[in-house]
Amino acid sequence: MRNSKLVAKILFVLCKVLAVFYLILFIYSAFCLITGIRTEVSNDGNIMHILYPFIDSNFMNVDNHLNYKIFSFLVPLGLYALFFYLASNISKVFTQEKLFTKKNLKQLRWFYVCNLLIPFPVAIIASFFVEVDESVWMLVFVHSILGVITYFLAQIFYQGLGLQDEQDLII
Repeated sequence: MRNSKLVAKILFVLCKVLAVFYLILFIYSAFCLITGIRTEVSNDGNIMHILYPFIDSNFMNVDNHLNYKIFSFLVPLGLYALFFYLASNISKVFTQEKLFTKKNLKQLRWFYVCNLLIPFPVAIIASFFVEVDESVWMLVFVHSILGVITYFLAQIFYQGLGLQDEQDLII
């Protein structure tokens, strides 16, 4: 059990760092794209470069089309910030002394609901505005599988919570 808690703590920190990283990227990119600050346009206006803060060097390159900026750039950054935040919460569940709690079950539910209900509709909506690659559909499939596996894990936690509550009543 000690090894699994160590792995869970490492995953918690890694996922939290990635969530913050993606959130900062999302906020900085949205700010730059909305205001035009720290951006340059090249290739006859087809490519927009978002520059590093404080230096004039390319940080990210984006097609200079509104639909692409929104559906192929900002939305994925924001959704992966959410994904890694929820993944960090799941990792934190496995660092707890008492696994089967309503709070932990709630974290599992958030994770599977978001993985099952967000990627497919977002990809469908995006497909009306930009070309959605096969790789995106594969990611949607992977998130769906991840959601289903987490759903099964949440059901195990639900049963464990019930058994634990019964045990607490007996004692």
